[in-house]
Amino acid sequence: MGVTPVCAQDKPAAAPVTDAARDRARTAYRAGQSAFSAGRFEDAAAAFEHAFEAIPNPIVLLSVAQSRAKAGQAAAAIAVMKKYLELRTDAPDRADVERKIAALSTTPGILSASSDPPDADVEIDGSPMYRTPVQLTLRPGLHEIRCSRPGYQAHTQTLSVEPGSNQALHFQLDVLPAQPLAALPEHLESTSSGGGPPMTAIWITGGVGTAGLLTGAVAGVFAIRELRSFQDHPTTATADRGEHLALAADIGFGVGVVALATAAILYLTSDHSSCATSAAAVSRRSLARFELIPQVSRSSGGATLRARF
Repeated sequence: MGVTPVCAQDKPAAAPVTDAARDRARTAYRAGQSAFSAGRFEDAAAAFEHAFEAIPNPIVLLSVAQSRAKAGQAAAAIAVMKKYLELRTDAPDRADVERKIAALSTTPGILSASSDPPDADVEIDGSPMYRTPVQLTLRPGLHEIRCSRPGYQAHTQTLSVEPGSNQALHFQLDVLPAQPLAALPEHLESTSSGGGPPMTAIWITGGVGTAGLLTGAVAGVFAIRELRSFQDHPTTATADRGEHLALAADIGFGVGVVALATAAILYLTSDHSSCATSAAAVSRRSLARFELIPQVSRSSGGATLRARF
């Protein structure tokens, strides 16, 4: 009785490499080297991958990874280098490859954010950034992107940014439904002082207008004096004082005229013939808005009154 020894194998033996496979690998690898030298990194990566398919030599994967990294494809380069370490467990350059993987893992990604309608605010992880359309640089990892615009429903989305990735994100913002007008307080439903604006506002704007005219007049008088002084004894200091006083006079007259005009409009739009006003009339008049916009330049000044009904 005899025993025949059997040698156990962990994995089947690799298929023999044919001369045709060697020729394909050499041709593809040389094509990859030529493309890499010419700066055509994506073509180089594809050629090196063909060489690896012909003969699966793990060392060729390093050329693939380098080409992908040069092409700005950090995530793909990382995946190839990890595959290299898996296939070549005894790689003598393991520490160097792992350092390259760690460095590429920090490569920021590019996000192009747009919205409809445009000019919406974009927040990244709670921090305000820019307005759409915008291109942002983000570190790899998960990010919370929020897009908002007054009058529209805000949208929030979680985005995974891969190293060196280039992604686009579009937000379709929906208009918020119209909100009903709040009911007026009971003490505003009727008034015994008429339907016009409070007399206090008229007196204040009138006082501001009067003060503006007085200020403009006083500044104008001093400006004329400085002008005469400049004509008699022209100096830079005299010219500067005259210019500043003239500017103050323009601003004073401008503010005075606008304020008095505002007082007149407030007075004329008040209802003096009625002792009671309905809540609907009060609501309609509450939509009127007056804005006083100062305008100042180096040589002149003034203001613009904007009324919205």
